[in-house]
Amino acid sequence: MKLAGWARRNGAQSQTAYRWFREGMMPVPARRLPFGTVRVDVAGDDNQGQVIVYARVSSADQRADGCALNGRRERLFGLLRDPNVSAIVVEHRDRFARFGVEYVEAALTAQRRRLLVVGPAGDLA
Repeated sequence: MKLAGWARRNGAQSQTAYRWFREGMMPVPARRLPFGTVRVDVAGDDNQGQVIVYARVSSADQRADGCALNGRRERLFGLLRDPNVSAIVVEHRDRFARFGVEYVEAALTAQRRRLLVVGPAGDLA
């Protein structure tokens, strides 16, 4: 399937999908054909999996023992346990987890899944 078609089908702008391809952040295998077209390898609708956007915000009245540090984030655990989730998209790495993101990425990669951080380049470190 062409990259633009894949983007349209998955609710992404084609420019965003192309940026993901250039930066090696595609949640599915993709390759550039000899004549320049970017081809996304999609096994089939049943095997594609879900791409989930994970977002959370802090409120002014958040408890001092915030859930980012004490590990009480049941919705995140649910996403990590769900084998149908092929990619988790976050805007900022630190909104996903304060530390240990590399371990989560390694575990997801071993399962042929991805964590995509799509914020500005300064947020990737």
